[in-house]
Amino acid sequence: MISKRKILLGLTFLAGMLAAAAPSFAQAQNSATSEEPAANVEEIVVTGSRIRRDPTTAPTPLIQVTRETLLTSGQNTMIDYLATIPALSNSVVPSDTTGSNLNDGGLSFANLRSLGSGRTLTLVDGRRHVGSSGGSLSVDVDAVPRLLIQNVEIVTGGASSVYGADAVSGVVNFITRRDFDGLEIDANVGEKNDNGELNRRISILTGKNFFDDRLNLYAFGEYEKLDEVQTADIGWMGRSTALVGVDADPVATPYDGITDAALFSNLRTMQRLRWGVVTLANNQPGSPLNDPDVSYFNCGVVNATAPAAGNYNSTNCTLLNPGYTYVFDGANARLADFGTRVGTGLQRVLNVGGDGELASEYGQYSQVP
Repeated sequence: MISKRKILLGLTFLAGMLAAAAPSFAQAQNSATSEEPAANVEEIVVTGSRIRRDPTTAPTPLIQVTRETLLTSGQNTMIDYLATIPALSNSVVPSDTTGSNLNDGGLSFANLRSLGSGRTLTLVDGRRHVGSSGGSLSVDVDAVPRLLIQNVEIVTGGASSVYGADAVSGVVNFITRRDFDGLEIDANVGEKNDNGELNRRISILTGKNFFDDRLNLYAFGEYEKLDEVQTADIGWMGRSTALVGVDADPVATPYDGITDAALFSNLRTMQRLRWGVVTLANNQPGSPLNDPDVSYFNCGVVNATAPAAGNYNSTNCTLLNPGYTYVFDGANARLADFGTRVGTGLQRVLNVGGDGELASEYGQYSQVP
């Protein structure tokens, strides 16, 4: 019994010694491990619900645009550069809204895959931004300070499962600098037409960190002036050159040996003048060079003694016609100068020289801004 107790006592003592030595051994291992150099992680940036990563390994199609690329692109606005990306090629840039619809003048909307700006979600630091157009969630990207942008992440695949129905075509996320401290000035001057019209822009950003970089305040201001470029100021458009049909062949003899179309310059039109045009009811006879497949409509005799004889209800009786068409010159009206009329059919709205506005200006006089 005594020998068995000595053996048990010895085993208990040995177990106690091993238990006491275990922490020391673990401490030795920890100290040996702590001597190895640890990797330093300077910053982890989380945008939205996705961690920034190499676009080639991203689970969704992703395009990254850096701040340096935006500032050195030479484009006058941020949306002008984004519109050079194929997926955003149909974005609304300021020049698209010249003389167009209400509520979009001067606005810049990202439009992914041409599905509409309302289906392209625009975020700032992963958060939704207030809409810029009435009745729409579309965001004017020029409302984001360009000098404060760190980079832009564009999800070109449908992201509605993550962000909602307004991200059907994708997401454009503007990531800003959260700790800018100092003063930054960026300016741009460019000539956009050989007549000397210029673009001018100056942007100023100032910021300051407070409370051990826990608070950052910034102020941003931008001034931009775009000289107007009218259609007539652009060389090739000011020449108003177009190919015009000058002969309409009958169906029975489609080849009559007469040239069907010719190239003309200085084309003008009086079909919708800004200052107005008035055409009296008249008989405009057809000719071999007009459309012979359209039967001539007899408008009757239109004169002061028998006004009821004229057919005023037919549009063919009130077409532009020399001797019957008047244009307004100040407060007075005078007979229009048709120059040299070109075209076919009863309604020939084009003439070389004479009165009217340039045909290239028809519908839009100003191209930029």
